[in-house]
Amino acid sequence: MGGGLLFVSLALASTGNGADVQGEPKPAEAAPAPATSQDASGGIEQGIFRIKPLRPVAVLREEAMAAQPPTEQGTFRAADLVDLATLDPTIRFDIRYATANNFLSTPLYDEPRAFLQRPAADALSRAHRALMKQGYGLLIHDAYRPWWVTKVFWEATPVQWRKFVADPSQGSRHNRGCAVDLTLYDLKTGAAVQMPGLYDEMSERSYPSYAGGTREQRRLRDVLRASMEREGFSVYETEWWHFDFKDWQQYPILNIPFEALDNPSDVPAATANNSLAGVWAGELASGEAKLPLALSVKQLSGGEYVATMSSVKQGASFTADALSLTADAIRFEIKPIGGVYQGKLDADGAGITGTWRQSGVPEQPLSFKRSSAAPAAKPATQQGPASKPFSVPMNVNVPIAPTAFSAGGKAHLAYELHIANLGQWELQLLSLEVVDAEDASRVFAAFSQADLDRMMRQASEKTMLGPQQAGVVFVWVTFDRLQDAPTRLSNRFKVRLGDYPETIAVQTRPLAVAQNSLVIGAPLSGERWVAANGPSNTSGHRRALIPVDGHAAIAQRFAIDWVQVGDDGKTYRGDPKDNKNYYAFSHDALAVADGVVAAVLDGIPENVPGIDSRAQPITLANVGGNYVQLDVGGGLYAFYAHLQPGSLRVKVGDKVRRGQAIGRVGNTGNSTEPHLHFHISNSSEPLGAEGFPYALRRFEVQGSTKVEGDEIKAQLAVPGKSETRAMAIPADGEIVKFDK
Repeated sequence: MGGGLLFVSLALASTGNGADVQGEPKPAEAAPAPATSQDASGGIEQGIFRIKPLRPVAVLREEAMAAQPPTEQGTFRAADLVDLATLDPTIRFDIRYATANNFLSTPLYDEPRAFLQRPAADALSRAHRALMKQGYGLLIHDAYRPWWVTKVFWEATPVQWRKFVADPSQGSRHNRGCAVDLTLYDLKTGAAVQMPGLYDEMSERSYPSYAGGTREQRRLRDVLRASMEREGFSVYETEWWHFDFKDWQQYPILNIPFEALDNPSDVPAATANNSLAGVWAGELASGEAKLPLALSVKQLSGGEYVATMSSVKQGASFTADALSLTADAIRFEIKPIGGVYQGKLDADGAGITGTWRQSGVPEQPLSFKRSSAAPAAKPATQQGPASKPFSVPMNVNVPIAPTAFSAGGKAHLAYELHIANLGQWELQLLSLEVVDAEDASRVFAAFSQADLDRMMRQASEKTMLGPQQAGVVFVWVTFDRLQDAPTRLSNRFKVRLGDYPETIAVQTRPLAVAQNSLVIGAPLSGERWVAANGPSNTSGHRRALIPVDGHAAIAQRFAIDWVQVGDDGKTYRGDPKDNKNYYAFSHDALAVADGVVAAVLDGIPENVPGIDSRAQPITLANVGGNYVQLDVGGGLYAFYAHLQPGSLRVKVGDKVRRGQAIGRVGNTGNSTEPHLHFHISNSSEPLGAEGFPYALRRFEVQGSTKVEGDEIKAQLAVPGKSETRAMAIPADGEIVKFDK
């Protein structure tokens, strides 16, 4: 409880296009052969096998370049990558991934170059010289491949074709500089020879054992294979053009860009523990106060990191957002509280030195020391069912049906899907569609696997649920108008079980949608009130799934932390350690409806503003500070938290009228500065309840805010240009003037 500004949880292609200056082989026509499998996701176009990527390649590239390769244990040889263009002028190149003539139709490399570890390069040169005696030469398509490219391939490729691309969680032998993609060219004509299948084709024709094609095509494929195998290479089981060098296990997975390979000092001579994975201990100092912190980091199968930062003293935690490790530079955000951490990983990987910035708090030093080893590597995936199961062992539960509501000029539905894997194999969530329960062809929202990863709570393999594991998907669906929301909906998943190759569709039972939100009056009066940590699918309130007495609920699903700002966008003037200097302090909290006082708590002392300045240790009983709870009818309750001690003007059993003052805004309980926490729920238990949306009769939107570093950036509307809203809830970050 607390807010977006408050330290709550831490209170917490034809062949060739000029790819090589030495010239290229002339393109050859594809030989007659059985038609390859082709659907809306991919097929052969102009002699190149192409797919429709699952997500835009530009987006995947950005994500992959920010991710990190999997951590490996063991001792490896130092990298010694050789530019293959320096070996022999008669070796030719058609580096497809430096052009759009590849299966993704997008260049991945900035320059057309090919590298191998020196022993592999020497062996390749010997194979080429032997082939020249038979009238052929080697034509190279690819060799060393930075790990981030492997991740792009995996994330872009539909599931049915992933056996043709490497899993980034294991790395590719290309990443180790010990794999090469190639074919033959005819020394007399300079043309690439015809093989039974195309390069990078994802079909049965790509297998080295494929019995189709012409006899000559198969002979040439066998000539290539024999010459490579004599020099210590082995052909990949699904690709006739891919060969791995015998020593590949002795080299580490690399993620070095081509340009860095020209400078030997940029190439690591030995492996080091530069992974972030593990548990880190730190201490944030604020004057004499010390706030012990723990940063728990896990590396996912795709190489990216997820983390949770926790306040050891206060027993609270938050998921780190936008976490990145670029070289040795580390950055992550705690968005709901406006926190940003930037640091640098020590050379030995044992420490992180950096600074913490947070809204309303001066920049402070924050360093971490590694306190435990990185987690063990993920075990190999269990085998899946031998045939398509008649039922998927997946239980989907919706704790509370959604109610349509208006916010930010749109209509929305917000609800959670609690998913349990009841089976013996891993369950991978691949996509989710929210559809009309009466007509499943009407799709209201579609979420990819990457979307689901962001919509799930745990900092782990988010969309992968192991046997007997569970996860929560936070769903948020937006419509133009309230009347566009359905009366019943269903959730349609695509999933994969273990290693079973086909995707399986699972559609849940229909879910009723309520159409009428509780209509209330304003909880405060006046203007320039910011709906901090307000309704959105990423706010700390939205994800606050809290177990109370053995039952987990989200009482704060639609909660708002109301803070007031001045003309400068700040929440205070003068000394930030004095509650009286905050604009919100001492304002009257108002009854939003006629009702009866159901519960009160008084006597909790005021906090000094700051991230670690609680007047009392925080417990479930005092987390809301001094509060008032009103029974507003229909089984719903209005909750007002963090009020000033001694300011309560009501007692249990009192009847109140809408607009009546019930207490004053303060800074008590789990709060870092004066504000009013307000929410509506279905129980008199402040946190052991389910939150419901509501609608204010009328209010004016005066602007919006966003948190940047250690301050709020307020954008107030031009006078006379503010927007009036009716029968809606203020959206996250909106600046509001309440109607009298």
